[in-house]
Amino acid sequence: MARELRKAKVTDGEVYIRYTEPPTKSSAGETITLEGSDPPLKELKEALQALKPHLLTLCSAPKEWAKDITIRSVTISDVGGVVITGLRALPASDAPLVLNSPHMEPTPALKDALEDLEAECWRYVDGERAQLTLALETAAASG
Repeated sequence: MARELRKAKVTDGEVYIRYTEPPTKSSAGETITLEGSDPPLKELKEALQALKPHLLTLCSAPKEWAKDITIRSVTISDVGGVVITGLRALPASDAPLVLNSPHMEPTPALKDALEDLEAECWRYVDGERAQLTLALETAAASG
């Protein structure tokens, strides 16, 4: 049995990943939460955004909304259901519309997208992060 992703969330300044570790001889298994401020690889962001069409379908939202939606998180229950959360920019408001899909069993296409997201989350958990540019490097390049 392998670790299982339970939640992935990416905001502008933080990555939040919650997963379960399987039981071992010395442990009954545990839930681990990683909150990191290191920026993720672009592949993690892309894998999360690849859930847009699934959110739109599950919420019966128009496909035209895709350009205005940012997927914020996905939660996977221990019984296999999925909830996808996205934010849609609203022109008449500073606050976004929050879309939460219903808790549903994933379709085969959504399962594929979730596997891609899970692989990228493991890369983040295992230490693969986006490279930061130091101010010194930027100043040296322009000077």
